[in-house]
Amino acid sequence: MRTFPSWSLANRNACTGLDSPTLTRLGLPLTSETPKFGGWTCEWGTEDRWAKVWFDQGPPPNADQDGVPAQFGARNGFVSTPTDGSAACEIVMTYRNFTGGGRGLAEAVHVSVGGALGEDQARIAANDVATNI
Repeated sequence: MRTFPSWSLANRNACTGLDSPTLTRLGLPLTSETPKFGGWTCEWGTEDRWAKVWFDQGPPPNADQDGVPAQFGARNGFVSTPTDGSAACEIVMTYRNFTGGGRGLAEAVHVSVGGALGEDQARIAANDVATNI
């Protein structure tokens, strides 16, 4: 079994990314929480709105692929509005940078919000995620 450093997102639960006050502001009940594989993805949803938080590792986020640079708490990130209508807003934040296999990599936190929720609410959620993680 692979082990991860204690500070890694691999040891965190994505369902803790959005706390009760944030879910209330977004109009999402706590009971709508759906944890996914390894606790690294969590979704909340109702008939007309949803939010998703997930963690991953890979090349560091960048403006060419991930949107407009933004600051979320102490974390650097990017904001985009998918053109395919899949979300009102998507946010990716670098959690930590590291080297793996001789190349620069990053652990990243992703927040995606859609349905009746707009970009302003997504930014609120992202700020809350950055603060909570």
